[in-house]
Amino acid sequence: MQTVNPIADKILNHTATSVEDSLREMIADLDDTVRTRAERYIDDKIDAVKQLAASMKDEDMEQDLHRSLSLMWLELQMEWQRYNDVMSYQMFNGEADPFVVISGSLVSGVQQAVAEGLSDDDIQRLYDIYSESAPVA
Repeated sequence: MQTVNPIADKILNHTATSVEDSLREMIADLDDTVRTRAERYIDDKIDAVKQLAASMKDEDMEQDLHRSLSLMWLELQMEWQRYNDVMSYQMFNGEADPFVVISGSLVSGVQQAVAEGLSDDDIQRLYDIYSESAPVA
């Protein structure tokens, strides 16, 4: 039997669950419609993180998991940026959709779960890649 790599073990046995609990607390007082959408969002995103870690949990797959977590971190960073942009323009034009507002926070929380499998140096390099590749208006 293969030994579970430490990154997958951390995500599967601690990080994903604690982040999911925190995100659910964050949305507890939202109106029913927004909360239902947010719950689906949390389920989908946390499941994606868990599925990634579970599919590459063997010790000899640690580098593959690290690479995939790096890509997921970038994906979530871009998603956060999109929610932030939409919210900013909606606020500029009147009022922001409550789901868009909460989604920015939720995606940040999921990104924290992914970041648990990365070092601070990894995250800085990823942020640099993101910053260099994001179009500037």
